[in-house]
Amino acid sequence: MLNKNLQRLAKKYGDARKPILVERPQIELLPMGSHVFLNIKSQKEYDNLMQIYELGDWTWISGKYPTNTNHYFVHKRNTCINIGPDKDYGKRRIRLHNLKDLDMDLSHIIKTPEFFGLQGINIHKLNQANIYFEYCKPNRKSKGN
Repeated sequence: MLNKNLQRLAKKYGDARKPILVERPQIELLPMGSHVFLNIKSQKEYDNLMQIYELGDWTWISGKYPTNTNHYFVHKRNTCINIGPDKDYGKRRIRLHNLKDLDMDLSHIIKTPEFFGLQGINIHKLNQANIYFEYCKPNRKSKGN
C-alpha cells in the first residue's frame, strides 16, 4: 500500500515517476514485567529501541511517542527503561530509570541484544525500522542530534 502523503512529497521534492515504497513496519512487542529493565549503552542503541517501541505502539509514561524525546542524555550508559503495561491504564508505557537507583536483588537487567532475541527482533526488522524512520522522521529527537 503506497502512502498518499509519500506520493505528495515525492512530487514536491523528488522524481515523481519513481514510486516511494516506504511502509510502516508492523512490530508486536510483549511487555517484559515490572522487574525487568533494559540497560541502554549508547545513543544509537537508544534510537534503535525507540524506533522499535514506536512501531509497536508504545509511548512514554507521559504519552509522548518514543522517537519524539531523547532521555538518553539524562543517565547516559546508566539509562534503563522498564517496559511493562501501565498499572493504571493498561496501556503500553515506557518508564525511564537510572541503573544505579535500581534494587539489584529485585531487578532483572537485560541488554539490548537479549531483548531483541526475546522479542524476535532480527537485523531485517531493525533495518526496516531504520529505513522507515530515516525517511519519515529524519530529525527525530531520539537520534540525539
